[in-house]
Amino acid sequence: MEVGANYSLSDLLMFSPAAYFRLYELYNAALWPLQLVAIGVALVLLVLIRRTQTGSGKIIALLLALLWGVIAWWFFYQRYGQINLAAPWFSVAFGIEALLLFVAGITVKNGLDRTGWHTAPALNPGHLLFLYALVLHPIIGLLSGRSWNSVELFGLSPDPTALGTLGILLMGHGVIPRLLALIPLLWCLVSGLTYLAMEIPHGLMTPAAALIAMVATTLLHRIKQRPPESANCGNPSSLTVTDLDSNNQPYSRRY
Repeated sequence: MEVGANYSLSDLLMFSPAAYFRLYELYNAALWPLQLVAIGVALVLLVLIRRTQTGSGKIIALLLALLWGVIAWWFFYQRYGQINLAAPWFSVAFGIEALLLFVAGITVKNGLDRTGWHTAPALNPGHLLFLYALVLHPIIGLLSGRSWNSVELFGLSPDPTALGTLGILLMGHGVIPRLLALIPLLWCLVSGLTYLAMEIPHGLMTPAAALIAMVATTLLHRIKQRPPESANCGNPSSLTVTDLDSNNQPYSRRY
């Protein structure tokens, strides 16, 4: 029992932090200049999530499916598998998410249906999480000491892509976005455990941001669904009585 108690999460890690970050350097170098394409796709998504026109949800779902497919093959299967034996399973999970997003894009009436983030407060956490994935996530990596050529970008790296996708799904309503959010959320938790094993605290920002956005969205939805209070609830002493006038016509009197 004492021997088992001496093991920690870092003992299960099959690579060092240096090897992990070096993997991103080689990955980014091999994909150049696709980083520019990924940034362009991110900007297109940023425009589309602010629209509610028919068809925009389909385009969003199909673009996300493409990004998840790229990461499943090029990052997990081709690169991450060299240092982590579990990478093929991660590749399968990302491939399943890509397939589900693709199916949602071609079969569901409006893809990832949204109500317009600018008119519903409950959509703001998802929008902020998407912006976090696009901008703050790579900046936090740089501030933590990582080199610029190992930065993680939305659309090419799993962490910001999972966060950004989760943000978009939190803007949707119905069963489909909730089901599609399961794999991105699980990956955020896996990523947090990986950074925890490497003893790198800033990596916990990924699951923390995801959980905060989900809790905030849930609370705002509940507030929105709460029935409005009666106009007389604020003044319990007031009373409205319906009576008849001299012509037998109903009228109301307030006391």
